[in-house]
Amino acid sequence: MNYRPLENQVLLELHKFENKVNGIIIPDGVGEAKWYGIVLAFGNEAKKSDADVEVGDKVIYSVYGARELEKEKLIVVNLDDLLCVVDD
Repeated sequence: MNYRPLENQVLLELHKFENKVNGIIIPDGVGEAKWYGIVLAFGNEAKKSDADVEVGDKVIYSVYGARELEKEKLIVVNLDDLLCVVDD
């Protein structure tokens, strides 16, 4: 299925940060899952904004405004809910 975000919305592909402490992998369910998104597309209003975010960027987002499209795969968030870009 193809999704095209509207207005000020951003489509993100979800990913989990790897849970490691000093090289030891922490199993799922221990502590809070740390998610980030890869920007896939912008709505028309989001494209026009001066936000310093581009398609393909890894971003941290506010989970409270996110709307899930496919469980643990795709979400839509408002451009204002993007908190930061992660540079590796």
